[in-house]
Amino acid sequence: MAVQYVNADTIEFLFEFTLDEIYVCDINTRLQVEHPIIELFTGVDLVEWQLRIAAGEPLPIINQKDVRCIGHAIEARICAENTRKGFIPAVGKVWHHSPPV
Repeated sequence: MAVQYVNADTIEFLFEFTLDEIYVCDINTRLQVEHPIIELFTGVDLVEWQLRIAAGEPLPIINQKDVRCIGHAIEARICAENTRKGFIPAVGKVWHHSPPV
């Protein structure tokens, strides 16, 4: 699928291992709130790039291989739901967390 879109966006994918298929879950045509993490690991100022693109300037880096990545990041979201009330959103404290090794 080719899309004539030029600017920052975030695409969320789901990979189905058993079928070896990739599905697009969501496309956001904006910087995500987590973009400072990407900036930290790549040294790329995404906000500056977004403004330059909006001003009609070309990207300073054209090839993905030219973007250096240093380090790793893992994001996790916790969705609290009340199982006794039809899984409606709920609030509360996280009492225990065991990160993967």
